[in-house]
Amino acid sequence: MDITNTSSVGSATTNALSGDINTFLQLLTAQLRNQDPLNPVDNTEFVAQLAQFSQVEQQLESNSSLKSILDVMKGQSLSDQIAFMGQIVEARTDRLPLGPDGAQIQYRLDNPADAVTITILGPGGEPLATLPGSVEAGANTVLWDGRGEDGIALPPGSYAIAIESLRNGLMSRVDPVIAGVVSQVRVNEAGEADLILSNGLTVPADSITRAAAPMNPVAPAG
Repeated sequence: MDITNTSSVGSATTNALSGDINTFLQLLTAQLRNQDPLNPVDNTEFVAQLAQFSQVEQQLESNSSLKSILDVMKGQSLSDQIAFMGQIVEARTDRLPLGPDGAQIQYRLDNPADAVTITILGPGGEPLATLPGSVEAGANTVLWDGRGEDGIALPPGSYAIAIESLRNGLMSRVDPVIAGVVSQVRVNEAGEADLILSNGLTVPADSITRAAAPMNPVAPAG
């Protein structure tokens, strides 16, 4: 994937704008110098073009200042997320890691449901497995043996998951959650912070819903 350096683009645009303004001013000066005093040139169009150049130049300067501000904010955001390192976090996700021994599906219900349906999806969105979920209010965990609708074990990996709850005849979407220890913090291509969990999943920092210190923190040496 090719990534364009935005600062280079901004610099090139500014240089091009500067050249256009200089050429424009040279043409304007030459025309005014050679105009007939008895039939002066109507400068309405020149004034309008000068106003456009001024607006574009101000916009570029504003964009440059905005980029500087955003760079500072992104750096601050990353330093904030580093505080999650080593902590147990819970995050909203639509991915489920499947290991050789199956997977734990976790979600929360604000109220008891009449029924909960969990669907494991393939790469094209096709259902691979469907299983009933717990209907109790609060935190719920459902164990999946990793087998598809045909009873054959699916290969370990990351699968899409969708959860729906039925309550009083109304279906609603439920956000699956994933829990794990934060092992790494990094900035993605969009400049936003991602957290890498010990189970290999990557979750956006803004998807974190809960965080806690590890149950058995390492005692400081000494």
